[in-house]
Amino acid sequence: MKKIFTLMLVLTFALVLNAQNHFCGTDENFHRLAAKYPEILQSHEELEALTKWITQNKSSLSVNRSGAYIIPCVFHILHDGGKEYLSNAMIDSQVLYLNQYWNKYNPELPLVTAVYQPIVANMGVEFRLARLDPQGVCTDGIDRVMTFATNVGNNNTKLNPWPPDKYVNFWVNKAIERDSSNFGTIAFSMYPVNVQTWTNNDIIDGIITKIAGVNGGPIGRSTLAHEVGHWLNLKHVWGDTNSPGVSCGDDDVDDTPITKGQSSGCNTSVIECGNTVPSNVQNIMNYSSCEYMFTEGQKTRALIALQSSISNRNNLFSDVNLAATGVEPLVTCLPAPKAEYGTNKRFACVGENISFKDFTYNTPQWDRTWSFPADAVGASTTDSAQTISFSTPGWKEVTLVSSNASGASTKTKSNIYIADVAGDLPYPHFESFDNPNVTQSWIGINYDNNQTLFTHRATLGHNSNGCFGLNNYDVRYEGDRDELISPSFDLTGIAAADYRLSFDYSMATRLEQDVNDSSVSLEVFASTNCGTSWKKVSSITASKLLNGGFTVNPYYPAAGDQYWRRAVVDLTAQGAQFKTAGVRFKFAVTANKLGNNFYFDNFNLGNSTLGIDGSALNMDIDLYPNPTKENALLDINTEKPEKITVVLNDLLGNKVIDLFNGEIDVNKKITIPTSTLSSGMYIVQIQSNGKIIQKKLTKM
Repeated sequence: MKKIFTLMLVLTFALVLNAQNHFCGTDENFHRLAAKYPEILQSHEELEALTKWITQNKSSLSVNRSGAYIIPCVFHILHDGGKEYLSNAMIDSQVLYLNQYWNKYNPELPLVTAVYQPIVANMGVEFRLARLDPQGVCTDGIDRVMTFATNVGNNNTKLNPWPPDKYVNFWVNKAIERDSSNFGTIAFSMYPVNVQTWTNNDIIDGIITKIAGVNGGPIGRSTLAHEVGHWLNLKHVWGDTNSPGVSCGDDDVDDTPITKGQSSGCNTSVIECGNTVPSNVQNIMNYSSCEYMFTEGQKTRALIALQSSISNRNNLFSDVNLAATGVEPLVTCLPAPKAEYGTNKRFACVGENISFKDFTYNTPQWDRTWSFPADAVGASTTDSAQTISFSTPGWKEVTLVSSNASGASTKTKSNIYIADVAGDLPYPHFESFDNPNVTQSWIGINYDNNQTLFTHRATLGHNSNGCFGLNNYDVRYEGDRDELISPSFDLTGIAAADYRLSFDYSMATRLEQDVNDSSVSLEVFASTNCGTSWKKVSSITASKLLNGGFTVNPYYPAAGDQYWRRAVVDLTAQGAQFKTAGVRFKFAVTANKLGNNFYFDNFNLGNSTLGIDGSALNMDIDLYPNPTKENALLDINTEKPEKITVVLNDLLGNKVIDLFNGEIDVNKKITIPTSTLSSGMYIVQIQSNGKIIQKKLTKM
């Protein structure tokens, strides 16, 4: 039988008859992470050896335990007030479905084919929502976190995990791997060996899923049953790949025939791989549309993992832990509320409506009291949801107090900014951010109301004093989002040649591998209605964004050109929609975990001549990745054909490579073959019409 070398199994389940194909990132995740942490292979071998021995000597396994193994669990709902904000009743139904499949009382069992009816297993594992949290405080077992990270959904967005040796952690998101569709990757889990020896924060034990909107509720009836199977060391029925229907494989369970597996459908008569009996198409560890059962062999394998000390699975059902988590004996108490509220906007203009909604959690009943600023129009002190406008500009502090007989909780936020509707600035416009009062017109929005935010930096500008900085060195998870919003401009009648903006930026990361493989991004948006709606007009991803390379210390750029990169946004592709008054721009940074600081400077709208180096060429030049281990790319854009010469020199001015000599027409991309060069600093020199510009290039 094959041995499994898989760090993460990804479920892409199909429940309805016309199921979609499945998509997994297992192989890439395994090879990338196993290369970093080879100890998982040793843990795997140890658990497989133990499983094989106990399977052959079943007297050592407590398969016939009186009563079920009770496992405490917690659901973390990561949300931003959208469809992913599942009700408590929906979570209760998912726990019910999970227990039905794991305890042989799901309603589909009569549909199991006759050949497999004798070996349908009661796995004997019961999952219960925790009644006491890690501090021993009364809880309903459902933790709710307002965060933009719900739009990401991966190992780096498993926020607020409870101790995995005491609870099974489930996370529910709007998206998995940034995919919020009803299909694709639905969920993924962790094998016990994957989290056995981890002392870092790369992988967090538990199960993460997105809402799927098919049969039986947003998470799907059998999805969590499948994922808990992986969590207790069950493989897919076809073995150690994530490609069902391709080749015959084995799951190391004696009573599930070797099979190719199914990615959809429910053909229970298929006989393959040299078998004389049909495949176990209806197995929960398949990808068919009829996942109804586990086998007795799977029960043995899962209970071995549960009773093993690997990843402390065996502590979960201990009497001490059941009492500590309040599930056996079952603690009955009224949890105190945890106040939280959300809004549909974080930026609006005077007089515009903003929706407020109470998202208090952890209790079924509470009283609420809102406190709004004096200029709030239409505010109530007790309504759960309300629509409010503000009559004066500025930051607005709003407080919600939630209380019941067990206690009270207060949530206060100042993350809503109200802008003045008057005073459009004309174009062209150049802003160097040298004046600290610029924070009265350029507004930083802290999306998650946390420790990372845009602030004015008085001494870190590009060839100037001031700039805006974002302290992403303090980021704690992938998907943390912060925004910088410009004042409004009147672009009525702007000429085609001026219909563009540019800005300088500088950013680094903490990890070397993230320089060319990171989820960090910068998106540029425009709005004509004071942020009621935004249109994305440009985006920059890690390969260009992380021009500062990597450093384990907080990143601070110097003023020179080698520390900064200029981005140009041509608005002509947007048509005439922004050739009007009241145009604002938004710069949104979505961070990677273990990232580093970001800086923004020299905003230039409408081809202003202010702030531009007079010796620079009349072209936009981008050099990336920089630093680099492989080849680099020089991207040159001009407004008209230009004759240029490009050479690569060393720091002493000696020519290393002739890169280009000729005429370019609007755009030219030049590959710089640095992969064969020694590590160090080089100079890319571009010459045209007697003018020279130089860019530093670092070869790692």
